[in-house]
Amino acid sequence: MLKGLASECGTPAPYTVLKLPVMLGSLPLTMLPFLLPLYAKQLGANALGVGGLFTVAHVTMVLCRPVIGWGIDRWGRRRFYLAGLGCYTGAMGMCALASSLTTLYLAQLLNGMATACTWTAVYTITSELASAAHQGQALGRVDEYANRGALYGMGLALTLLSWWALETALRALFLSYMVLAVIAVVVAWRHVPETRTAPPPQAARQTRTVWPLVNVILVVLLSYLFTALLRPVFVVFLHDELTQDVRLLALAFMPAVLVESVLPSRLGSLSDRWGRRPLITAGLMWVGFSCLCLPLYAVLAWTIVWWTLKAFGLAAALPPQKALMSDLTADAARGTGYGLHTFATSLGSAVGPLVGGWLYDTWGHASPFVLTGVLLLTSPGWVSLLLRGHSVGEPPHHGAPRAL
Repeated sequence: MLKGLASECGTPAPYTVLKLPVMLGSLPLTMLPFLLPLYAKQLGANALGVGGLFTVAHVTMVLCRPVIGWGIDRWGRRRFYLAGLGCYTGAMGMCALASSLTTLYLAQLLNGMATACTWTAVYTITSELASAAHQGQALGRVDEYANRGALYGMGLALTLLSWWALETALRALFLSYMVLAVIAVVVAWRHVPETRTAPPPQAARQTRTVWPLVNVILVVLLSYLFTALLRPVFVVFLHDELTQDVRLLALAFMPAVLVESVLPSRLGSLSDRWGRRPLITAGLMWVGFSCLCLPLYAVLAWTIVWWTLKAFGLAAALPPQKALMSDLTADAARGTGYGLHTFATSLGSAVGPLVGGWLYDTWGHASPFVLTGVLLLTSPGWVSLLLRGHSVGEPPHHGAPRAL
């Protein structure tokens, strides 16, 4: 696996210094939502205790991200990135050694802080290392690195689960994630530069800088809220309707992760040429169409096909939203911008699953898919309304904010 990771490190763009640490820090990205409930049950948790594990992480992210964005503009990007990787290392170590549910809660608290610090810093650093004409491509490429890391982490997890009993495999897996996270810290310490060159903005100036971002933040919030309606219920839907094999449930996500590991930079580059809004609306509409088709088939293979096709829409819609934050913020306030962006993603990701679960239990198994599909098929209307003052041309020169 390490050989495969090392082979990813050879392209000349400046932001590729983030490649290996981002990949190593994203190994549990896909598997953690599957494995943590199993691990918690091994330690005697009930359903409420399992749900609380995810609530702790999401609440931590929601509360921390705006403050972290503010801190990144004042004290630098690099130290927050290193702090995030350090928290992630500690979280994986605590999971590996956990002997009680309380330890897992502490690990999730650290994991939430790690995610908040790491991704706010990563998006800020990437936007400042990339040229102004390639913001969408660069931010999409970083998302690809994360998904490739998640793919390697999935392969490692499935291998260990095939060799050993569940509890032994989980402890070995989290220990492996911790060791690889230590390598990520070392690589980031040696190679990731500090990109903050401008002094932090004064309070009045920062308020003027943040105000044009409100409409974009609303677009981001709605996008993540609507797509997050399906995050937990898709697994439950597969389990209830199609298969109870845990390995098949995990493998059902693999094609989508493969798509998300190669497409975001390519579709992000289209937004650099054609503008952000067309890619955002086309991507969200495609996600909506795929969601409407998902519950129509009682065959696992077709359900996986539509879940994978949904990933095409996400790869088109999400990188341009990140690039908009760079388009609309000056260098001195870019960390604040990405702090607000990641705050919106965390809030949407925290609320969406609760709504989706309630719909699934109350209105039927197909209802979250139908509602998500309808809401996203109407995205040309609400995206155009919220971004109506934003030009669809090329992004501005780096460092110069553009008003809505």
